[in-house]
Amino acid sequence: METKIEQLPKEVVETLKKLDSKLNEIIHLIGKIDLDIHNFEKEIKKLNSKKISLMEDYSEIKLEFDNQLKVLENRYAKGTINLNEGTIEYNVMMKQ
Repeated sequence: METKIEQLPKEVVETLKKLDSKLNEIIHLIGKIDLDIHNFEKEIKKLNSKKISLMEDYSEIKLEFDNQLKVLENRYAKGTINLNEGTIEYNVMMKQ
């Protein structure tokens, strides 16, 4: 089998080189985006895990808070609590 080598026109070679370079740049950027997505997904998993833990803490503390309010309600009747002042305002008639 006989082969032949010919010189391509300079303009065609330059155009192909530019296009090849652009393709390689796009491939590189796609890879970088893929890595960014991977890292974001890992970070999202960590944040979701932390969120779950915080939601569990919230539920426990909220239950304790509500229980404390019930204790106060039994002692003073339902009223308005001012945590800054450390006071409760309630209707004396409702306590009896």
